[in-house]
Amino acid sequence: MHARHRRTSLGTITGTILSSGGRGTIMINVVHLRKELRQLTPLLIVVAVLGLLCFALIEMRPMSWGMEMMSSGYVLIGIPALFAVGAGPISISQEKETRSLAWLCSLPLAKDRLVKTKFIAAFLGWIGLWVFTLLCSFFFESMGWRLFPSYAPDSNPLKTTWLVYWVLNSFYLLVIGFLTAWKFENSMTSLLAFVPLAVIPAFLRFGIAYLQDPYYNYGNSRYDETLPQCLVSVGVSLSVAILAMNRVARQTLAPESSRLSPNPYHIFEGASDASIQTSQSVLRPSSAMLWQFFHQNKKAYLSLLSASVLVGLLALYSAGWHGSSGNFVFPILVVTLATSWIGVLVFQSDNHRDRIRYFAEHGVSPRTTWLTRQLLPFGFVCLANLFYLFVLARYINANPSEDQLPLWLAFWFLAFIYGYSQWFAQLVRNPVLSVIGSPIVAYMALGYVFFTLFSVSSRILYIVILTVVPFIATWWMMRRWMDRRFGRRFWCFHAALLLFAITLPIGDLTWFVLNSPDMPDDVKVALRKEGSQIGESPNHYDPFRFNRSLDEPNTVVNPTVERRLELAEQQSDTQDKIDRLQQIMSGSGYQGIRLGEYEVQQLIGNLYLSRTRLEMNPLDQSALDDYQSKLQLMWLAARAARRSVNLKSQEAADFVEIAIIAELQRPETKKSLNENDFDQYVNFVADTESRNKSRRRAIVATWCQFDRRAEDDRSLDSIGDYYIENPLETTLKRLFTNRSRVNHLAWVLLQFLELGPELSEDQKVELLRDRLPYFPDSVLKNYFGFLPRIDDPSETVLYSFGSGLPGNQWFAGWEQAGVDLKQLSTRSMSP
Repeated sequence: MHARHRRTSLGTITGTILSSGGRGTIMINVVHLRKELRQLTPLLIVVAVLGLLCFALIEMRPMSWGMEMMSSGYVLIGIPALFAVGAGPISISQEKETRSLAWLCSLPLAKDRLVKTKFIAAFLGWIGLWVFTLLCSFFFESMGWRLFPSYAPDSNPLKTTWLVYWVLNSFYLLVIGFLTAWKFENSMTSLLAFVPLAVIPAFLRFGIAYLQDPYYNYGNSRYDETLPQCLVSVGVSLSVAILAMNRVARQTLAPESSRLSPNPYHIFEGASDASIQTSQSVLRPSSAMLWQFFHQNKKAYLSLLSASVLVGLLALYSAGWHGSSGNFVFPILVVTLATSWIGVLVFQSDNHRDRIRYFAEHGVSPRTTWLTRQLLPFGFVCLANLFYLFVLARYINANPSEDQLPLWLAFWFLAFIYGYSQWFAQLVRNPVLSVIGSPIVAYMALGYVFFTLFSVSSRILYIVILTVVPFIATWWMMRRWMDRRFGRRFWCFHAALLLFAITLPIGDLTWFVLNSPDMPDDVKVALRKEGSQIGESPNHYDPFRFNRSLDEPNTVVNPTVERRLELAEQQSDTQDKIDRLQQIMSGSGYQGIRLGEYEVQQLIGNLYLSRTRLEMNPLDQSALDDYQSKLQLMWLAARAARRSVNLKSQEAADFVEIAIIAELQRPETKKSLNENDFDQYVNFVADTESRNKSRRRAIVATWCQFDRRAEDDRSLDSIGDYYIENPLETTLKRLFTNRSRVNHLAWVLLQFLELGPELSEDQKVELLRDRLPYFPDSVLKNYFGFLPRIDDPSETVLYSFGSGLPGNQWFAGWEQAGVDLKQLSTRSMSP
């Protein structure tokens, strides 16, 4: 299709010249310009679409990823640079390959006019893309989007003169793209030669900085170079590039030049039909095809391998010279870019002049062709991993070895980029679009994998499937690609596989959401009716805090010195706390207190200190009174927490009661207390029925509060101060199952209260594990605090429950210990 359009355009130009009779120069130039613009239109569309797609994907990344340095604004203003990379090869190199440029030179067109028209067409496209990207950038900025990082506001191109540098730099890329296109006969060769010329301004900039400060640390710098240095380096490079481009273009179009014929720089002319047949007479077909494939791509392979090794060694030398690890992003980027382009060569080298038709016409098996085309490039992936192991891993030697990227993960990373690059190269026949688009497509696919892994929590099996899909696609369509049958079946198969790869993690997410356990609807209706009769949970800071007065307003932020002294006296006055707690508990409509882990540990710790003091001074009446008041305060706190409708307060009350039971089990405790107080404490810890009623009341009340929350409430994943989070940070699975997950948790707790006394200990643990059925035991224990159940309170030393789930100690052995304590006390009192 492209060749037909090109022939039509050339025919239009020829007809215009003949009909004008040499007088319609302006008309000829206009027609030629239109032809060049039509030739560059596919590139304009591709880079604009890819740029906007990358911008959208970066903007839609999860907030938990952070990555402030991955600013979407740089993607927008980089779109003209992408166009500059491919404009020269499409406008010139492809016309050399198809002999269209020789046809143009045979027409009565001025050679200078031919050079200028081609560059003017590319310049107009470049200007149009800059206008488009700037309009988009200013529009998104006006919408409140932060396109550029906040850590370097002075380098924002939209608000500073750095925009001049970006424009000049992309114009420099446009010029050297035309320079390499005029110099070399093949688009792949010109694109490979483009890379070292593109980094010349950067080396000049670093050279200027080195002359100013020889000990300048490049690795730890981030935009430290000043704007004048950048403008000087780009300006000098651009001036030299313009002169060189003009000179090379004139030499190429000169009559005595032989540049339009095959030349030593052509990397694909090494394998002719005769050489293949000769090889087949000596070697096996597969061996001959391997040798032929290497022979036609050896210069590209050697260039990419050499560039990767050279950049890595320079980075390693720079790190050693400056005594730091430096910035490893650039050498890794070069390795991944080389891997992507090696993947492009799998199909683009045989696309050149349809040379793959030779194998198809001679009956070569598609499987053999696919294997011989994949074996050598895939070997490059292995070499790149060795390069990473011996160069880049040592280059990052400032980090511990356990923080370095594992070799198997580096292999998967490069193999993934290689796979999607070779898939894109089979789909896109244009070598320029393949070279420009394959790294972008591969990185977009890699970003989607990270998204599915960290935001969707997809299984590793899905990641493996996404990795092998590109190889399956090119394997299956190898026969049609060899026969050049790019029909509906070819495109439908690739589209189906792409759709499968995209929807596979989404299907897993949908299945997970639809099968997420929930609370039965009839139970929800009953709980809403029951919860409407229960009051709200008390405020977070009201009223039980030991570091301030119970009746003190929350608005006191900076108390006076006198007030601080008063609070300190209250802190040490246990009887004052008891009086205040009894006062607020006697009020009407009192809903209990919020008791947390800190208060529990402080209560228990003060009791242990008081007991230790009494054991050291058994005859000290003040020590005895202090011990009795500390135990009374714990009892009052547990009673007040049991009256609370806050779920975490019920868990705190469990641990306070466990500490009280452990204290009452001591023979010395009964001697230290009067009989009424001892019986009062024993009756409290043995009252299982009241304890379970308090728990159910708290579950119903906290669930009703949760049920009334809006879908966009940030606390939608919490119930009663318990945050039911995912260990892998915020994921879509968690986002879409917040409500059902909390509903299921409340439903399991209600079932536990009803069935707990009748279950064995193993059944109780199994039911508790069902509170979060998504995670294995290791996650429940390590992240959600699946604490060991307490059977003997006298052996308990751990009273921590802050990150756990509610219900860990329900119906454990300590509850029966409280009942046994009452029975023992009753038998001792009976005659």
